[in-house]
Amino acid sequence: MSSTADLLKHLWADSRLWWGGIVTGWFWVVGALVHSLLLPLVKNVLNGTEDVGTVFLAIFAIAIAVGSGLAAWLLAGRIVLLPTVVGAVLLGLFALDLGWATYSLVPATIPMGVAEVLASRHGLRIVIDLAGLAISGGLFIVPSFAADIFARKNRFSL
Repeated sequence: MSSTADLLKHLWADSRLWWGGIVTGWFWVVGALVHSLLLPLVKNVLNGTEDVGTVFLAIFAIAIAVGSGLAAWLLAGRIVLLPTVVGAVLLGLFALDLGWATYSLVPATIPMGVAEVLASRHGLRIVIDLAGLAISGGLFIVPSFAADIFARKNRFSL
């Protein structure tokens, strides 16, 4: 516990490091939340099979990579935090839309496979929201990591 307190005190001493820690922590909280709710969403809301869960996890992972690549391309080696703000807004919008898409959804009576889920209007909307969340997460975290690394390098250079 004392090492955690020491680390937090060290981070608090430099506002750039503190905000970098907050942003990074927020990214991991949102990612863990989406990841932990994804399979119950597939099973209980869509009545999808395990294959649907696997495809949704793959879409989420690939879309994070796409968002990270997009952020790296937009930054072009510079440290600019605008994609972080855009990513945060998009994260919120896609999360809200995902909630609206699933709120009153009545699960199918029979288990649905990948083709059936992707052919349904709600399934496609959920996939788009899921991919949007992941792409937004990549846009959100890459500039934050770059700024955090820059702040650490400049603070701790010898």
